[in-house]
Amino acid sequence: MKKNQKILIVALLFCCVLSILIAMTTVMSDPVSDPASDPAPVPSSDPVSDPTEDAVDPSCDLQRGEAVYTGCGHVYQSLDDAKTQCGSGSPVPFVWDDTKKSACGIKRGDTVYTGCGYIYQKKRDRNAQCGSGNDVKFIPRGK
Repeated sequence: MKKNQKILIVALLFCCVLSILIAMTTVMSDPVSDPASDPAPVPSSDPVSDPTEDAVDPSCDLQRGEAVYTGCGHVYQSLDDAKTQCGSGSPVPFVWDDTKKSACGIKRGDTVYTGCGYIYQKKRDRNAQCGSGNDVKFIPRGK
């Protein structure tokens, strides 16, 4: 193996390990919660809408690579919601379901997966692209 190849492999391994440590630190520094202790829903800014209606799935707005926000042991679709419910939020790129090429269908409290500095909608994608990580709960925008 050439010296440049060895250096590249070491650099890639370092980046992957560093990404995992950052993701774990972000998730581990927040208290792990059970569904009963999920943050309270953020009130809707639209006083006309009925919050009990499932009008539009906000997770459908998520694009691959778009930032979601970690905080308080959760992943928030909206920075405003992370700030309201947790005080702050750290941006992490989102990787949607690679099979469907969509994020549609993620509900409040559904499990999403951390790994290599990303949040994955599907565990199989995280495992294929990263190998391992942690499980966290998703909080959609405005919920």
